[in-house]
Amino acid sequence: MATEKDDPLEEDIPGWLATLGLLAPWAWKRKEATVAPRRRTAERAVLFTGLSGVMALADRGGDDLARGGAQRYQAIVARAVREAGGSLVHHFGDIDLAHFAETAQAVTAAIRIQQDMDRLNLSGDYPTPELVRVGIHTGLCLVDGDEIHGDILSVAARFESLAPPGEIYLSETAYAAAAPSPDFVFRFIGERELNDEESLRIYKVFWDPREIEEKLAASRHEAGPSKTPHPMHGWVKLLLLAAIPLLILFALSQLKMIMNDSADSTPSRSIHHSIELLPAEESR
Repeated sequence: MATEKDDPLEEDIPGWLATLGLLAPWAWKRKEATVAPRRRTAERAVLFTGLSGVMALADRGGDDLARGGAQRYQAIVARAVREAGGSLVHHFGDIDLAHFAETAQAVTAAIRIQQDMDRLNLSGDYPTPELVRVGIHTGLCLVDGDEIHGDILSVAARFESLAPPGEIYLSETAYAAAAPSPDFVFRFIGERELNDEESLRIYKVFWDPREIEEKLAASRHEAGPSKTPHPMHGWVKLLLLAAIPLLILFALSQLKMIMNDSADSTPSRSIHHSIELLPAEESR
């Protein structure tokens, strides 16, 4: 009975080559066919988070309480990254690194982190608040499985270090990628010069619903009161459009009547008038 082979590439190996032991090219071909390349260049949104307030918490409540606060922070970050579709790469104590295929996913995770940390601080479980700085940068990097490599990491870390505790800062490329989404509200913070030839443009994304409402209200105030068109305005426009051809026809008819009247009033010598003048001319 014929049996099905597990590897179809084995069918291409002649028996005499197998006898001579010359199987290396086929083995390499088999390896290339079955192992997909892991390292590739791709665009990613990198999220860096940094926890502040741990030392103050340790001073007030002890190391065990501070350690518990750090663990709850890490759990919040891990859940937000996972639910937004990202990959959590590293825990560096109070610093976390994650990356996402889309910048909107990174911004969504950052907002979730800040909102969950805000609820944690309002819970009263800790005597001092724990605040998170978040930096996001989008760019090309080398992707190796879940790991990423490149300058994109240092740039994202720089924005995290620039962000005040409790804020989310984005690079210009991250802002450009996330700005089309109607779900986020941004503000341009300014430029930070790194050296004579390089500067960073910083954008902030709002995560607190109260701040978002204040920002939207300020934008509406700057734009001025909205003018709602009166429902009669549309009918007036239609009537005016319909009346324009009638006005043109009326004006043409009036012009024609004026021209006819002008032609009728032109003086002309009639036949009767010429006959009456004949006797006077003969007597002369």
